[in-house]
Amino acid sequence: MKNHSSYLFFIIGIICSQKISLGGEVFIGEILSFFVVLFNIKKLHLSKLLKTMLGLIIIWIFAQIISDILNETALIKTIKGIGAPLFLITTLLACIIYFNDKKELIPSFFLGTTIGLWLYFLLGSAYYDFNPWKWGLGKAIGLSLLIYFSYWSKRKNTTILWCSTLFFIVSLSHSSRSLGGMLFISVMAYFLLIKVNNNKRWLKIKNKKATTFNIIAVLILIVIGLNSALSLLFTSELFLDNLPEEDALKYSIQASSDLGFLLGARSEIVISLEAFYDKPFFGHGSWPENHEYMYQYIHLMDLMGSSQHDYKTAMLLVKSSLIPSHSYLMGAIVWGGFFAGLFWLFILYKIINLMVKNGNKLSLLQVYLSITTLWNILFSPFGASARWATALSIWMIFFTLNNKIRNKRS
Repeated sequence: MKNHSSYLFFIIGIICSQKISLGGEVFIGEILSFFVVLFNIKKLHLSKLLKTMLGLIIIWIFAQIISDILNETALIKTIKGIGAPLFLITTLLACIIYFNDKKELIPSFFLGTTIGLWLYFLLGSAYYDFNPWKWGLGKAIGLSLLIYFSYWSKRKNTTILWCSTLFFIVSLSHSSRSLGGMLFISVMAYFLLIKVNNNKRWLKIKNKKATTFNIIAVLILIVIGLNSALSLLFTSELFLDNLPEEDALKYSIQASSDLGFLLGARSEIVISLEAFYDKPFFGHGSWPENHEYMYQYIHLMDLMGSSQHDYKTAMLLVKSSLIPSHSYLMGAIVWGGFFAGLFWLFILYKIINLMVKNGNKLSLLQVYLSITTLWNILFSPFGASARWATALSIWMIFFTLNNKIRNKRS
């Protein structure tokens, strides 16, 4: 009976991860989530963590509404703007409610959503034919491996290490450095958390109350250190000689820029910060258009030398007038002002705090989801696919820690 249920929820996961158009892109799972919450709201237990998340989402929605009123944003844009946090929290609440007494089915459902997203890109994305590994296949394989090692495998550390190394090499050869790097770094972090949590000195340190300043300082140091390390790696001729010529040129330009490799690849943040500085409290409204910021970004790309290499991207930018914001956090504060970004700042804090204080309780999959969510909040756009995937990630990170079928860590 359990096998039949697992297969069923695997299929449900695939169906939930299909996108449809309802005046905007919406996942079938997001629509189903609305009805799950609507008819089962009495079953929801509001923990302190969930209350805080819900409160910050409400603040985000009201901040966006106020911003749209002040900026005289078109109604359809306002609906899309407030729909993002609304769908995010609805999906999260639905997963918490529905799987509260079905914890053994979580791996099958999550695997289904992973395969479902790959099928969506396979069937509906123009980018897939250009690079299948980068636009769906690679992530599906990587997440499937993590789910397998976290729930169903009597894993050996050497097997996990070899699989992650091979995945990283294949990803690099398919112009997917972030995809391969995130999985490899997550595996290293997983092993590190095992070792660190067996250290008596660390136990004393982590039991002390961590302040917000400590958490932010750790995050900043991680970003600076990673940026420096990757800049050195991607300016090394010994390393670049093993990459395709086009990728080697792209990576070396980014790594040689004043911003470094990590920030050079996400130079939109420079323009986003300026846009936020111009309207810090109320933002520019949902889907804000401003040619001045876009021209500044094109000029920045030209100064960095990336516009010459990525000519197609530069031409697309000329045709667009949206304020660049390649980040969950920056997108929120550019659209709705400072208060709209509080939710993402809180998630950043809670993930780092969780990894510092309870890293030994996280599965390999949860470590990966934690690290990729941190990255996405800082460096990825919050589109429809990100909205659905991030809601599932937050659920898996914070609300499935007590899943009894999770394998004990070696």
